[in-house]
Parts: sequence; C-alpha cells; structure tokens
Amino acid sequence: MTAPFFTPEEEQIIKNQAPKAEAAGTFTPTLLQLAERKKLFHLSVPESMGGHEMPVPDQLDFYEEASRLDGSFGWTIKLGAGAGLFSGFMDQSFAHEIFSNPAAFTAGSGYPAGTAKPTGNGTYIVNGRWKYISGIHHATLFTANCIVQDGAKAAEEPNIRAMAFLPGEVQKLNTWNGYGLKASASHDFVVSDLEIPDNRSFVLTPRTEHEHKPLFNYPFMGYAPAAISSSVLGMTLSFIDEAEQHAGQPVTLREAREKLQSERRSLHESVSKLWEECSETLQGSQSTIDQVNRTAKTLTQTCRETALVVYKLSGMKVLDETTRFNRTWRDLMTASQHTMVQ
Repeated sequence: MTAPFFTPEEEQIIKNQAPKAEAAGTFTPTLLQLAERKKLFHLSVPESMGGHEMPVPDQLDFYEEASRLDGSFGWTIKLGAGAGLFSGFMDQSFAHEIFSNPAAFTAGSGYPAGTAKPTGNGTYIVNGRWKYISGIHHATLFTANCIVQDGAKAAEEPNIRAMAFLPGEVQKLNTWNGYGLKASASHDFVVSDLEIPDNRSFVLTPRTEHEHKPLFNYPFMGYAPAAISSSVLGMTLSFIDEAEQHAGQPVTLREAREKLQSERRSLHESVSKLWEECSETLQGSQSTIDQVNRTAKTLTQTCRETALVVYKLSGMKVLDETTRFNRTWRDLMTASQHTMVQ
C-alpha cells in the first residue's frame, strides 16, 4: 500500500469510537457503517462480487494500520476480511448471495470442533461448539470446520469440511471475558442437529472462476500467522506511541522501533516471496511457507518483548483502564497469545 487506507477524519472516528465499543463489548453502529462504506470485510472477496481482491502483502499493511488505530477494530477486521477468502471456495451462487452485501461479515473457526454426518440426500446433520468467534454479534455468516462422519477408519486421515451457517441457525453463548480485545466479541457458538445442504459445505480448493488467481492459491498457513503478527505489530507500535507521550524515553523507544521494523521487513520479504511464487506457479513452496511462519512468530515474540520493556518504563500511567494507553496494552497481550504465533 502506498498511502494510508484511512483518512485523518476516519482515523479520528475509529479512535473516538474505541472506548464506546469496548464498553459495549462489540462494534458500535458507527464502526459498522464505516466498515460497510469502505468494504473492510471484503478485502479478500473477488472483484466480481464487489470485493477488493487485495494482494496478501497489501493486506498485511492494512491490518497493521487498522490495529494501530485500535486493537479490537484491527483484530476483528482482520478476521472478517480474512474469512472473505472463503468466497472463492464456496458454491459460487451461494457466495454471490452472501457477499454481494457490503456489510457481509463471516465469523467462524478453523478448529474441527464439530461433526457432520451425511444423510445420503445431499445434506449433512451438524453438531458442534466452536470457541473464540470474533465479531459474533454482527456476523452475517458463520463458518466452522467439522469432521465428516463418513465411515472412514479411525486410523485414516479425518475428512474435514467447512460448513456455513446463517445467523438464525446458531446459538450464541456469552463466553468472552478476555483481558483485552473486548470489543471483538469473541464468544462461542453452538449448532445442534442442524441439517445443512451440501452447497453450504466447502474445502479450501478454489472454484473454477478463481483457480487462476494467486489470492485463492495462497496457502492458509502462510496467510493466518502473517496477518496475526501484522495486527500485533500495529498494536505494539500504538503502545510505543502512547508511551512516548506519557513516559518520555526517546532513546530506548527509538531502538525498540528499529528492532520491530527489522523484523517487519523480514516478514514482508517472506510473504512477498510466497506471493510471487503463487503468482507464477499458483502454489507456494513449503520452504517459503515455513519461512513466513518463522518470521511471523519471531515478529510476534519481538512485539511481546518490546512491549514488556516499554511497560516497565511507563510507570503508573499505564495502569488506568479507562485510557487508550492501558487498552492498547491489554489488546496487545491478548492478541499475541494466539496459538498460530506462539
């Protein structure tokens, strides 16, 4: 990205709405309207469906920028925008129906915590409970991985498919009591004996319309860790911004910024390399995917270590939970616990 994705006026709106969203435990109507107007949940959606179809390297810039403005905002946008990728793998008629709505937000889980039993009539009976579903209150679609109970032997590799549920088909649970990212509304949901048609199930194989596009051939394990670490980086830079205002430690914090920027360059170089591979051959090499994972985890670790140093320099001012300073710390510590960047 060559220019900021948000105007100065939009940045101020996001910052002003952040404490209100935290108090409400979810996005405010103002934030949702901004997301809809700019199609923030459609970064990965094909242009043919009205999306941005944004290259992965540019998405990382965006997640960093959004998370620097507010942790919960950037984190939730990241997950919703990332889930927009599924539009290229779903039944295309169903995908067009869902993603033609600029407010469409997909929430869900990649952990196979559910089961799907084929009925023999082109449907599945689905049961399961999935955890930490960010943006649950404003989701227009839920997706979750299930183990298909198709009679395969236990020793064989499980048959895992994603299932798509409409909001009225899931039971939302009030379970998110996180230390930070409070406005992400990362609650659990349950599905019980729900019959789902086959056209609402999918695997991560691009449909014919998108099989030639690098975005839909970019490996998930080269996407998720990089997106998470970019979001964590944005929160860390925001925390340093706040510390410079409150603590006045310019030399130490300048060194911290330099270290973070070095790790950031390593991540972006590996992601750009993987993107080039997918652009040229429609697949990424395992060595490059591993490199992306390593650099994402290293960057996240550096963010945590840097934040702890800055926290120690911040005195009592960082302890006030009503401040942006404290909220950024809590969001950063919560986001960096994600298993994909541990």
